[in-house]
Amino acid sequence: MSIVQQLQLNDVIEPSPISAWPPAPGWWLLLVLALLMLALGIYWLIRLRRHRTYRRRALTALEKCWQVHSAREDYPGFRHAANLVLKRHCLQLGYTHTASMPAESWQKFLMKKLPPRYHSEVSSFCHLLYRPVETTQQEARDQYVKLQDWIRRLKC
Repeated sequence: MSIVQQLQLNDVIEPSPISAWPPAPGWWLLLVLALLMLALGIYWLIRLRRHRTYRRRALTALEKCWQVHSAREDYPGFRHAANLVLKRHCLQLGYTHTASMPAESWQKFLMKKLPPRYHSEVSSFCHLLYRPVETTQQEARDQYVKLQDWIRRLKC
């Protein structure tokens, strides 16, 4: 009799195959991070879409304002109406304090939210708001183009 027969050994038991579930903690962390990134991306897209809608509405309102005032040749009135469109746009973006801002505070706010290259234009626009200055059609048209650019460039 051999030693193997004397010991009465059993066959080797093979381990069960490795299961894919439950995943390792690193995979759970990766899943949480991916879901968080997805949620932030969706939030950012919704916010971007809302801001673009507000911008589009403000540009449309400015266009209508220009058409009405240029048809009547009321160019000083256009400046005041355009200022209201700009303030309404800021209100829609969440700057509720802009509604009742006096001219100097409004100018500082616009200078803070617009790139530095527009500061001299903002300053002249705000100074002319409450002064009875005769405006030519070309000056009003230039102001209209500047205001369109400001609405597009306004930092939110």
